[in-house]
Amino acid sequence: NLQMESVTKLGSNAFEDCTNLSVINVPDDFTLLDTYDLYTTKWYQQRKGGLVILGTVLLEYNGQEKDITVPAGVTRIVEGVFSGVNWDWVLSLPSTVKVIEDGAICGVCEPLISIYDV
Repeated sequence: NLQMESVTKLGSNAFEDCTNLSVINVPDDFTLLDTYDLYTTKWYQQRKGGLVILGTVLLEYNGQEKDITVPAGVTRIVEGVFSGVNWDWVLSLPSTVKVIEDGAICGVCEPLISIYDV
């Protein structure tokens, strides 16, 4: 288990080779700079399908829904989250989203039908 009540930012390779890490608790103002390190953790492997969220950060979408609704409370959408979406889709974002990183939706805009504020 990893408790990070006072840590607000992690850099590259912070979780590298942490394959047994299964629980991660972060504060609301947490910023993850390199999501790729999480891919080998048990925490990440337990999240199959749909939205992968850590704290208030949307890290990945690996579902197949046509209508995707980001839940209220998410404040940041990281680079490449929707890069695997290649079908007609609709994205609904809550007013809590304040940051959409470069490339979060890039490359999948052609099949994107609409974006709604929920």
